[in-house]
Amino acid sequence: MGRRSGIDTNQSRTLSQSTLRGYEIKQNDFQAEKFALAQYRNLYGVWPQNKYSHELMQEPRNEVRNKVRSNLIAYRHRMTKQGRSA
Repeated sequence: MGRRSGIDTNQSRTLSQSTLRGYEIKQNDFQAEKFALAQYRNLYGVWPQNKYSHELMQEPRNEVRNKVRSNLIAYRHRMTKQGRSA
C-alpha cells in the first residue's frame, strides 16, 4: 500500500488515474494537469517523479476515485470555514 491505506503503491498508475479524474472535473488541460499533480501529492506526500502525460490516462480505480472525492470535500470544507468560496 502507499502512504495512505487503500492506495496502490504503483504511483505512475495512480497519476494516470488521477489525470483522467482531473479531466472529468476541470475545464482545460492546464487545470487538469495541476489537479492531477496536486492529487498525487495529497496521496503520496511527494510530487511525482514521472512525467505528466494526458495520453496515458486510465480509468480510476474506486480507491483512487474515493480518495480524490474525499480530498475535494475536505478542501471545500476548509474553504467554507475560512469564508472563501471553493
